[in-house]
Amino acid sequence: MSVRREVSIVSPSGAVVEGELYRGLARLKEAGWTAKVPDGTGERHFVFAGSDARRARQMWNAAWDESTDVVWASRGGYGAARILPELERLTLSEGTPPPKLLCGFSDITALHEFVMSRWGWSSLHCDVPCASNFTAMPATEWEATLAMVRGEPSAKPAWAETTLVSLGGGGGEVLNDLDGRLVGGNLTVLTSMVGTPFAMDNAGGRLLFLEDVSEAPYRLDRYLNQLWQSGAMRGVRAVILGTFEDCDDSPGSTVLPSGEKVQTRSKMETPEWMRHVFGEFSRASRIPVVATLPVGHGSERAPLPLGAKYRLTGSGKLELLEWDWWRRA
Repeated sequence: MSVRREVSIVSPSGAVVEGELYRGLARLKEAGWTAKVPDGTGERHFVFAGSDARRARQMWNAAWDESTDVVWASRGGYGAARILPELERLTLSEGTPPPKLLCGFSDITALHEFVMSRWGWSSLHCDVPCASNFTAMPATEWEATLAMVRGEPSAKPAWAETTLVSLGGGGGEVLNDLDGRLVGGNLTVLTSMVGTPFAMDNAGGRLLFLEDVSEAPYRLDRYLNQLWQSGAMRGVRAVILGTFEDCDDSPGSTVLPSGEKVQTRSKMETPEWMRHVFGEFSRASRIPVVATLPVGHGSERAPLPLGAKYRLTGSGKLELLEWDWWRRA
């Protein structure tokens, strides 16, 4: 089929500032796409874009809309995981929606996992219209994103030219090519889903992509170890790190009984804490870890298909081999 140039906009997470959204949609329009924005998109409930029931129904309606092939989240934030039980109930009672493509990142990690495992959808980790980067995205990344949405195998995102750096792998570099389906997304979101029915589905034999924003290094270490100790990473072939924007360390300190504040350790710069968190994990788990893919919350937000088959080469290149959206588009 040919992908229809109209997308369904959904807001499953944080509250939407409509002015930001429409600036993003204007860029889509300039590229020849139109967007279906449901009534009530600017609604607010606590920190969410409306109640859980309203956000779930909006997603469900978009999933069944026969006029669109692509569902694009307006923004991330927090809230997508809260609507999964209702989407599960609707699926069991009303059936599975037809295959589509879900676009988004950050908090949308929770929905990517759900639509791939429950509905058999395709997923694209990419920027969202409400993000300031969406309108400022460089032409090369913008064109690669649209080409991915259209299902064109010729798309050349920035990561295709990136040489990833090994942070370890059982004491050595990644010497052999590793093939596998790529899963993952935002580390905080993935960790928050451990122990729920919607946790990351069967990462064994796969490549695991991780990125995050505004998390202290010690918290990233906590999340990573929770994923590992829970068994969620059992059988992972390699970990591929995206960007970790604004994840700065702070000097350690303590306050003595006298009231004097004493520094207990100096601040670690990013390369150092990355080696401590991810390099030591790699050596302990014997899982190769490579960095840094230009994908995440930073200034570089190249589109990355999830659930697709990739090859991580021994020379540090990531190659996209197969993606179900290519067959469907």
